[in-house]
Amino acid sequence: MSLTQSGTSALAGSALGADGGNTLASAMGGALSGATLGFSVGGPLGAAVGAGVGLAAGAAQGAIQQWENQDAAFKDYYGGLYQEASEESNRMVETGSSIAGGREKDRISFKTLFGSEEVADGYLENMVEMANRTPFLYDDLVAMSKTLATYGYSPDEESKDYILDALQTIGDAGAALGMSTGDMSTVATALGRMKSSDKATLEYLNMLNDRGIGAVGMLAQAKGVSQGTMYGMISKGEITGTEAVEIITAALEKAYSGSMEEQSQTFEGLTSTLEGLTQELENAGGKAYNTLRQSGISAMAEAYGGELGEAIKEVNAVIGENRARKENLQDQYMRETLDMALNGNKGELWSQLDEKQQADLTKLSEEFAEWSQKYEESGRTDEEAGAQIEALSERARVLGQEYFDNSGLMKILNDTEEDEIDAIRQNTIGLTNATTAAYRLEQVLSRGGVVLFGAGGAPTSTVTSGTDGTGSGEDLEVMPWTPDMDPYSALVVAQSHAFGLDRVPYDEYPALLHEGERVLTAAEARAQDAAGGGGGLVINVTGNSFTGTPEDMAGQLAQILLLRLTQAGVAAVPK
Repeated sequence: MSLTQSGTSALAGSALGADGGNTLASAMGGALSGATLGFSVGGPLGAAVGAGVGLAAGAAQGAIQQWENQDAAFKDYYGGLYQEASEESNRMVETGSSIAGGREKDRISFKTLFGSEEVADGYLENMVEMANRTPFLYDDLVAMSKTLATYGYSPDEESKDYILDALQTIGDAGAALGMSTGDMSTVATALGRMKSSDKATLEYLNMLNDRGIGAVGMLAQAKGVSQGTMYGMISKGEITGTEAVEIITAALEKAYSGSMEEQSQTFEGLTSTLEGLTQELENAGGKAYNTLRQSGISAMAEAYGGELGEAIKEVNAVIGENRARKENLQDQYMRETLDMALNGNKGELWSQLDEKQQADLTKLSEEFAEWSQKYEESGRTDEEAGAQIEALSERARVLGQEYFDNSGLMKILNDTEEDEIDAIRQNTIGLTNATTAAYRLEQVLSRGGVVLFGAGGAPTSTVTSGTDGTGSGEDLEVMPWTPDMDPYSALVVAQSHAFGLDRVPYDEYPALLHEGERVLTAAEARAQDAAGGGGGLVINVTGNSFTGTPEDMAGQLAQILLLRLTQAGVAAVPK
């Protein structure tokens, strides 16, 4: 691209975007090339004609490039949608499986606490319903439920100490006083301890006072005494834990009832509720996955615990021995090669080296001894000797690795690995679904937004082109591809053939014919091909009257060429 074109492209790109700049640059490049060629043939007039044709061709090329960019963006978009949907399904199953697994353990835990599987199931069902209508999350209710159950609260809906009633009271108080989930758990612990021990101590009451619940004041008001007097009564043990819990619970219900429902309508409350409901949706997928997957996991566990497991243990032991044998031999080659090079000692592997290898190692050992002597004689200051010692030791390490790689064991391992790879290849040849799955998915995702088809269906857009180049001819309908269509219909099979059809591609080919058109038999077509010395593709554009701007004319010509080339492609496809 010339400096002028580059500048024009940059300026146009800044004003119109990358595609606009590229189109303008392509048109300018076509005009300049056409003018140059035209001038060499026909002088100034030829330059003018060449510039016009080049401008049209360049503009058409730019338009094609722009469409390709748009189609690439379309493919990226729908490919991203597919990827996101697939990843979301995988995430849902993974997350849901974890949630369902946790709830399965909760069910066992509550069965132990309540002494009945039926009671545990009924309670958990009610607890989940509460989590779905309050800011509480399932896990929050599980933790507090276990706390209250441990301290004597009941899973029976008819009991005055029903766990979920207590949680409702604690939740209302927590919503009104801005408690965290941890604070509410502490409140549940304090009430549970007073109830189970039947003692109302300042330690337990202060756990409530510290979280905004004036427990001592509530007791004083209920007894009609001052708070100072109540402190004395508490110290003397005149207030039982059961009585204190009843008074405090009644006071909390009176003061804060409905607060949790009100909070559930706030943004934070709705967010919490939505999170809880989302967990329920994920739990449904995870529970179904876990239930069905358990049979497969059970079968695997049974197999690994039986005869198959014993066989795999033996194979794994052999694999471990193979790895150790290989690494031991590698260490030995490295150790003995270094020992020979640095000390002149010949080890067990010396006899396995050929004459050249022995000679090379002997020479390296002699050189090392010579440079080591020079280094010592110089008082360890000879820089060249020091560098040679380092280089020779590195060469010795390299030789050790090379000798190991050339050893009989490595030949066995390499030959075995080659045989394994070849066997896998041979076994895979017939597994076409496995071998082409990735390719086929890649091809599906490479399809753009346009597939031309004319055998019926609703068009998504229309391209018009007539024999006079002005767009007055029949329409070519652009259809989306569907799986029930013939595979060859991915190419253009126009219902109308205003420009003719070189070859009918298959029997019962649908076509709309018009007055003045001619249809040849197969024999006549072969005779014409023979007379014309056929075989090549010839496109004649005659009798056309192109109108409009150069870009318009280029588009008209491009439509004709696209149609004829695609028709030729269809005709070449065997049915």
